[in-house]
Amino acid sequence: MASILIVDDDPHIRDFIRDVLEYDGHEVSEAEDGGIALQHMRGHRPDLVLLDLNMPVIDGWTFLEQCCGEPGCRGVPVVIMSAVARQPGRPTLPSRITHFLNKPFELVDLQRTVNELVPAADDA
Repeated sequence: MASILIVDDDPHIRDFIRDVLEYDGHEVSEAEDGGIALQHMRGHRPDLVLLDLNMPVIDGWTFLEQCCGEPGCRGVPVVIMSAVARQPGRPTLPSRITHFLNKPFELVDLQRTVNELVPAADDA
């Protein structure tokens, strides 16, 4: 069973993704902004982070910048879930971002991406 952290300010998106991933056999945690996600990662290192970029308080861009200095973040794959891949004044996505799900994305694309990066409970 893989541990997955969903970071998105929209509770409906978090709930939907949680239901899908738990059905697929994963352990799922949630955070509504990057600050809460960083706190979570200090206490529990996930196997994968699903990250929205546009959020209040601490956005996904800031989370990525701050995560680089956190021991609990190093080596954790991050999948971006966003309608916007670039913002003026922001750098391109870090090289460790290997997957991008353009919102709105298809359920099958989410599942395929997660399965490429972490094993399901049946595979573990």
